[in-house]
Amino acid sequence: MRQVSQFSWIFFIFLFGIVWMLSGCTSDSDSPPETTPILVWEYKNQTAFDTVYPEGWEYGIIREGFIVFAPPNVAYDSESGPSMSILREAPGVLISSLQEELDHFLEYGPLREDYFLISEVNPVTIGQYDGLEVAVERESTEMFIAMKAMIYVIRTDSGSLYTFMATAPTEQWEESWPLLSAIIQNGTFNE
Repeated sequence: MRQVSQFSWIFFIFLFGIVWMLSGCTSDSDSPPETTPILVWEYKNQTAFDTVYPEGWEYGIIREGFIVFAPPNVAYDSESGPSMSILREAPGVLISSLQEELDHFLEYGPLREDYFLISEVNPVTIGQYDGLEVAVERESTEMFIAMKAMIYVIRTDSGSLYTFMATAPTEQWEESWPLLSAIIQNGTFNE
C-alpha cells in the first residue's frame, strides 16, 4: 500500500481549503470581492530583472533584452489575449530623457499600429525607480481587434532602460489587468 507523506496531506488540506473557500464564499458587500492573482512561476535573470508570472503562462526571449510573458495560446499566435512585454536597453542607449524615450517608443510602436493615447503621461514608481506611464488603446477594425495597453518606462541606477507594455483585448482588460500589473509590481531589478 502506498503511503502518503505529511507534505501530501498538507498540500491536500491546503488545496481543499482553497476550493471550499472559492465555492462557498459570499460577501455582504454589493461589489465583487477583489481577487489576488495566483503567480507561481518565477523568471530569474541574475543580471537584470526577476519577476513572477501566472501559472500556465509561458515566456519567450525574443532577442537579448526582450522578453514576452503570455498564455500559450497567445504566445503561439493562435488567439488574442493578455501579454506582458519587457524591453531592456543597456546603459548608454537612453535618448535623453524618459519622456523622449517614451515618445520614441510610442511613435515607432503602438502609434504605428493605430493605437491612440487614452490617458495623460503620469509619473510612476516601479520597484525603487521612478518612471512614466501612459495608457493606449486601439479600436476594432477589419484587420485588428480592439486592444488596450499600459506602457511604463523606467531607468535603473546603472542606466539601463526598461519599457514594460501590458496588453490585452479591450473586452478582456478588466480581468487581465490584475495579472499584468502583478508581473510588474512583483519584479525586482538586479542591477
